[in-house]
Amino acid sequence: MKKFQLLMLVLCASLSVMAQGGDPAFSSTHRSTTIFYGISNLFRGGAYAKDVGKGSSFTAGPVSFIGNKGISNSLSFHWGPSFMYYQYKYSYSYDGTTDAGKVNLVFGGLNFGVAYHVTATDKLDPYLGVSAGAGYYYDLNGNNDDNSYSLGGSVPLLYGVKVGVNAYDKRENAWTFELGYDYLSYLKVGYTFVRSK
Repeated sequence: MKKFQLLMLVLCASLSVMAQGGDPAFSSTHRSTTIFYGISNLFRGGAYAKDVGKGSSFTAGPVSFIGNKGISNSLSFHWGPSFMYYQYKYSYSYDGTTDAGKVNLVFGGLNFGVAYHVTATDKLDPYLGVSAGAGYYYDLNGNNDDNSYSLGGSVPLLYGVKVGVNAYDKRENAWTFELGYDYLSYLKVGYTFVRSK
């Protein structure tokens, strides 16, 4: 019991120290740009195939460039483009014939969203957010009609919810981490260049 009480005392003291310091890391005057790299949740190990078959996939990105603007001491607006490259190699056998090939796609999308910033310290800025937008798949093979495995030409809606934190460094910029769900990825790691807190 005494160990638990000591642990709680240390935890409370640590939170008190974190809450002290200079000006909060986020305010209504906040202006910044974040460069993100995400772990894609779109394509996992051949899940892109519409039929049972053997395939392998490779995804690079998404890479996102996000502008952030404070609209109050607890709310911000964000917007920006995301890009991703996707390759899928497939081999599908049916009635003695084999359909094999490769799909190469480039994805581009534009997102808009709002974030609620939980009480920030001078070094940490935790937040919750929602976003929406639209994107476009471009098929590098240029043969959409003949390839039933390609999403080329489609326009998906983008949407998501997230929880994140900006951890400020000595340069007054921040490392940014986001966890949640959106059309592109469930985990993003980025660096935020701050023009104004």
